[in-house]
Amino acid sequence: MPTEELMAFELLADRFAEINDRIDLPDAALYRGLAQSVRGPMVELGVGDGRVARTVRPSTGVDGSGRALERCRERVGDGIRLIKADLGLEEHPDDRRR
Repeated sequence: MPTEELMAFELLADRFAEINDRIDLPDAALYRGLAQSVRGPMVELGVGDGRVARTVRPSTGVDGSGRALERCRERVGDGIRLIKADLGLEEHPDDRRR
């Protein structure tokens, strides 16, 4: 991710975290219900600031924002492995066949 885009992404991560600290969205209950049917380790892609992870408790969370992952660590604690990675694909594998 280019530097300018990454900086904008980090600022958005801070804003989302501030909002998430003030409200409790009902979708966390949906994710909790889905997670209860999973056997074995779970990965949350786009874990962000841990709003859902604090409820679902995945074993691993992946996000492109270092700031969001810091907030996730504060929310969820040490029970989750956090990985900083860009989840975007420059080229989808199916695009190469055309």
